Amino acid sequence: SMLEWLVEVYYDQLVGSWKKTKNDKNFRKDLPTAIQNVLWSEIKEVAKIALKNRDSNRESIEDQISRFLENPLKDKELRDVDDCIRWLILDQAVQSAEEKDEGASEGLDQFDLEGYQSNLIVRLILKIAPHLSFENPRYSLEKTDNKDIKNSCMDKNQHWYHKRSTKTTPFHRAAKDGKSTIIKHIIEFGEEFCNKEICKDQPDRRSIAQYEGVSSSHELLLNILRQGDPESYYGDTALHLAALADDGNSRQTLEVLLQFDINIANDPDGTFADALSRGNIEVVDIFLGFNWGQSS
Repeated sequence: SMLEWLVEVYYDQLVGSWKKTKNDKNFRKDLPTAIQNVLWSEIKEVAKIALKNRDSNRESIEDQISRFLENPLKDKELRDVDDCIRWLILDQAVQSAEEKDEGASEGLDQFDLEGYQSNLIVRLILKIAPHLSFENPRYSLEKTDNKDIKNSCMDKNQHWYHKRSTKTTPFHRAAKDGKSTIIKHIIEFGEEFCNKEICKDQPDRRSIAQYEGVSSSHELLLNILRQGDPESYYGDTALHLAALADDGNSRQTLEVLLQFDINIANDPDGTFADALSRGNIEVVDIFLGFNWGQSS
């Protein structure tokens, strides 16, 4: 149909952008910069077009972005668009995301759409690869049955020839920046990731290994969410990082984490005690005013 032909154009744009990215002078020596200079701009542009469309048009355009990121048809041009590339796009999207509701994006100009585009890209990537929230190319919060990002890389000669300045995960970055909307997405798709039945139904998706003494997918995700930021010297948890956030929405981010499970604040997490010692009244009020009977 005409609609299918039109939306196919966006897929072709993304494939062409990937080719340009690989030809970028930074590709071999600084992959994140090459991604940001070329591919990231094109993905944002297609996401903007999706957000400006309605109903089936928007869904069809989003499907083309997902098709590019996941490569379900095993297009040879995209064989090396793997987890390390998806992680770099996700990390960039989390950094650029804003506290905005995608549903309210209609009618906004290009400048105002910036934050919405990033939120949409985060959601599309997590739908394909939810485990990337909890990983860094050098570190993984979750125990998995399969290889980590670096060891499963499709093109180690090119993807890893660069220096990295961070060891943090997208999850901890979102918490540190007070981005509650992104934390909601991460928890939503994290629950799917940890659901053992879903993993069985989709054997091609990475599945989480059973933690000793843990009996449910909810507990598996809780264990991951309670782990410290690998970049933090003191191993700050996402809860603690959210409490210290200067930007974004610190209060709402804390509430989203607590609403998932109040046990996220249990020892050895010291967020509440630290807030008391610092005299951080707002954080103390959130803990004291939280309805402890309403978490999942």
